Amino acid sequence: MNLGVRQFVRPNSPRLLLLVTLLAIAGWPGASHAAKPRYVVYYNSDASPVHDLIGLPYTHVIFSFVTLDSKSDNRIALVVEPKLSAALQEVDRLKADGKKVLISFGGGDMTLEAYQTAVGKETELALKMAELIERHDLDGVDLDYELTETLMSPPHSGTFDGRAFLINLTHALNERLPESAAITHAPQAPYLDPDWHQGPYLEILQQAGN
Repeated sequence: MNLGVRQFVRPNSPRLLLLVTLLAIAGWPGASHAAKPRYVVYYNSDASPVHDLIGLPYTHVIFSFVTLDSKSDNRIALVVEPKLSAALQEVDRLKADGKKVLISFGGGDMTLEAYQTAVGKETELALKMAELIERHDLDGVDLDYELTETLMSPPHSGTFDGRAFLINLTHALNERLPESAAITHAPQAPYLDPDWHQGPYLEILQQAGN
């Protein structure tokens, strides 16, 4: 299982209204140690059909987002962005075009209340994510965690330890996803800065990396 971290770049053209990322992972399954660029695009809009990506030089397509239902009475209930329904039917076409297709968990709109339904239940969450990935024949999962107050040292009062949550979830996913699957993380830039609460993602990568 390989863990990647992406650096964000914005495209010059708004044609697909998508956030483009550059992913350089020397250890991606099947890749040589000579790193080559990987062009990653987040897809979460119905402004343009996902099959418009076919023939374009993206190597990885990440559907966003799958979240947690905050009103599920503390049960783990995944919610897939409704606008992704049509895109999930196109996975085979994207893969036939040589692209890896992942799904992203989290995103900037996911709330503290939603995350709290899964804290301490990372194994159960990983199992449900693995079922979703298998059902749609996806190539892995992207963790887009943006609950900043939980990554501070110490975490804000009334929240939880976001570092422990991400470490535990990554390990649980690693145990339940196929060896060929990918796990990627999308930390915001300050999360890697030692001057910002000791760089919480440095700890996460150390304990759950590669």
